[in-house]
Amino acid sequence: MKKSKGSIGSATCRGKRHMKESKRRIVLLLCALLLGTSCLQAQKETRGEEKCLHFAQAFYNWYVMEVFKEVKANGETASWHAALKYRGDPFSSELSRALIQSDVEAKAEGDPVLDFDPILNSQDPAERYVVRTVTRKDGHYLAEIYGVWSRPVPDRGQGPQVVAEMTFKDGRWQFVNFHYPNHTNPNNENLLSILRYQYHPK
Repeated sequence: MKKSKGSIGSATCRGKRHMKESKRRIVLLLCALLLGTSCLQAQKETRGEEKCLHFAQAFYNWYVMEVFKEVKANGETASWHAALKYRGDPFSSELSRALIQSDVEAKAEGDPVLDFDPILNSQDPAERYVVRTVTRKDGHYLAEIYGVWSRPVPDRGQGPQVVAEMTFKDGRWQFVNFHYPNHTNPNNENLLSILRYQYHPK
């Protein structure tokens, strides 16, 4: 029995609608998958920032409370040397080498390059330090560290005293550099730059 033209046309229309609906479902499914992937990535980055903040805060609490105050009580300048002994080896190999080498060359020349605490970016540090924000950039984390004084300190801006650059490598958090927002010379913008320029100026 032959099908009428009307029946064929109706079947064709139904087929086209079915194809459009299938394509729409596929597009919606792909959008859902992409959105889910983006959300998971965002959650992963957020967790990384939170873990970085907790590590940085714990380190600064330890450094100020257990090391800096004790050294300050003895009338000495805060020493970054003790930070190298913090549990888990908190500095990257490059930063550790640069600091140790600066000490070797400073002793040979009798002129220390670091006349301030490079971890706190100060010669007269605050009573405590707070990590307020952490952002991710190029695979590294930037933790903004704010000093907190019991009394107002003149000429202290509202920005962070130091920005710690960190990374998570080999199962542990590491400080790879310290940036100084109040620098007046590009060569003094960060700790590695200071160490390199002072001993090997271009």
